[in-house]
Amino acid sequence: MSPALPEPTLVTPQVLRGWRLPEPTGGKEARGSILVVGGSTETVGAVLLAAEAALRSGAGKLQVVVPSKVAPHVSISLPEALVRGVPHTEAGAIRASSAELVLDLAQGASAVLIGPGMADEAETRGLVEQLLPHLEGPVALDALGLAAVTADPGCLRHLDGQVVLTPNPTELAIALHVEHGEVEDDPVGSARRLAEQAQAVVGLGGSTSWIVAPTAARGRTRAGARGWGLR
Repeated sequence: MSPALPEPTLVTPQVLRGWRLPEPTGGKEARGSILVVGGSTETVGAVLLAAEAALRSGAGKLQVVVPSKVAPHVSISLPEALVRGVPHTEAGAIRASSAELVLDLAQGASAVLIGPGMADEAETRGLVEQLLPHLEGPVALDALGLAAVTADPGCLRHLDGQVVLTPNPTELAIALHVEHGEVEDDPVGSARRLAEQAQAVVGLGGSTSWIVAPTAARGRTRAGARGWGLR
C-alpha cells in the first residue's frame, strides 16, 4: 500500500464553476486548437465522444484524424471540425505509417489527444513512438495510445510534465507490468507510480475516478461511472 497522503480534492460541479471561463470577446484562434487522433472502423464512437469533449472544454478549433474509410461519417457528425482521413489496416486501424500526415496537423495544435477508439496495439505504438519526439505538449494519451508508455515510461519526459494519461484499471496494470488485482487493491498508489515514472498527470477511470500528479497532488470524482449514461 502507498503511504498516507492528504485527502484528495473532490471534483464537483461547484469546484468546476469556480474555474475561469474563456474571455467572451476572444475568437476561436484565442481559444486554441485541439487535435484528436483515434478511432477505427469498428470504434468510431470513442473518437466522436473525445472530439465532443474537446469542444465542450472550450477549444476554438478542432481537428480529428481517423481511418479514411470512416472520415466522411465523422465529418458529418462533427461539422465544426476539420477531419483528416489517413491510411488504415485491412482491419480498419490507423497505420503507423500515417505519422507524417498526423504530425503535419499536430505541429499547429495547442494540444494533442491520441488513442480513443484505436484498435491495433502494434500500429498505435508505432505511430505514437514516431510522433512523441516531435511534440512539445500538452499531450494526452488514452487507451492504446499508452502502448508506447508501457514499453518506455521515460518517453514522455521531454514534455516536462505537460502530459495527461487516462488509463482504465486494466490499461494501468498493463502499463505498470503488474497484475490487475494490484491496481484494484491500491488504485491511487498505482496511479501515482505511473505518474512518477512518466512524469505525467494520470486520470484513472472507474466508479471513482482518480487524478494523480507526479507531485502527489490528487483529485477524485464520482461523475459518470455505470454505463456512462450521463450527458
